[in-house]
Amino acid sequence: MPAAVRHTPAVTDPDALHALVCAYPLDDAPRLEYANAIRYDDPARRDFIEAQIEYHRKQLAMDGATLELSARIQVLSEQGMRWADDIRGYVSGLTFYRGFVEHISIDAEWFTESAEELYRLQPVLHVDVEDANLVSEDLFRCPHLDRIVSMSFLRCDFGDAEAEQLAASPWLSHLEWLDLSHNHIGPAGLEAIAASPHLPKLGYLCIDGNDVPDPTPRFADEYDTTSAEARRLVEAYGPREWLDARPRWKWPPSRYCVYPAG
Repeated sequence: MPAAVRHTPAVTDPDALHALVCAYPLDDAPRLEYANAIRYDDPARRDFIEAQIEYHRKQLAMDGATLELSARIQVLSEQGMRWADDIRGYVSGLTFYRGFVEHISIDAEWFTESAEELYRLQPVLHVDVEDANLVSEDLFRCPHLDRIVSMSFLRCDFGDAEAEQLAASPWLSHLEWLDLSHNHIGPAGLEAIAASPHLPKLGYLCIDGNDVPDPTPRFADEYDTTSAEARRLVEAYGPREWLDARPRWKWPPSRYCVYPAG
């Protein structure tokens, strides 16, 4: 599971600090300590980590002064692939966040087989899963899902059976952001997700383009209202943040900004 706070003696070795980054993926401190440890050997890497962490903090603070930071990060990111050599062979896509690879696209079967190694290499928190319908039972029984904060199953050919397997998984207690759009999920699948006791942190669900109308909030202004279906599900199963149409600063929320800074 992702840890937000660490309690360790002072560490200065870059390899040991990198291991701490992966062990405490929500914590900025080991990332900044790693950046400081490599400041002479790889100043561009140091600058990249520090700039992305600053950008993340400004996003969380709703500070719009990020244009200059964004341009700086773009220039530094041209060297990014050499900072991801360890994980590139496992994934079909990757994105750096807070200076390290946090977001990956990966085949579902390959994820279940290699998740432990992936987490040792990079502080992965966000996963776009490919071909998940082929191994959905194994995937949702995988205990390594316990670390993941956001997941996308876009166009995975999911139906009610796969939605029910997801809802029954005991390993998604840290999941905050979920994209199930453009599948074949019907009323039974939506009902299972709403009834699930295993998704306590789920704040955003996209179920657009399925075989059931999307009951979730679509806008962020004061005129947005909870749908009749959302009200029914809440009455049946209790409050669900992903069904709540309260005004929000941004809708849909960024999958990278749904948890607090370390």
